[in-house]
Amino acid sequence: MTDKELERIIDMTVDRTVKRLIESNKIKYQKTTPFKKTEEMLYLYPCLSPTNESRLKVDKALKNIEHMKYFDIIKLKYWDKISHEKLAEIYDVEVSTIYNQKKNLVRILSMYLFPEESAERILNN
Repeated sequence: MTDKELERIIDMTVDRTVKRLIESNKIKYQKTTPFKKTEEMLYLYPCLSPTNESRLKVDKALKNIEHMKYFDIIKLKYWDKISHEKLAEIYDVEVSTIYNQKKNLVRILSMYLFPEESAERILNN
């Protein structure tokens, strides 16, 4: 058996198991929000090749917010792994300001990266 065949069997088994657990209410399915997906993409960004489709999508979204005052929080937090406390020192603001600005920037990015899901989420809340 090849590695690919084994991987396919494992994936199928995991998918079936999770589906059964959801159906039997032993675990709850939680749809990943556009915000969470955006954060995941930002954390993965440095590892992606420059020609990767997801990276290109993030690049395009970032261009739309690069004029914003706290734009560099994205790079510093997600790529350089700088803490909220250190960012607050860098910007000479309260830590809560960093949290709020980061959340705002990611929310805006999520609207560019996942427009349909973001709109659906807004309309259903």
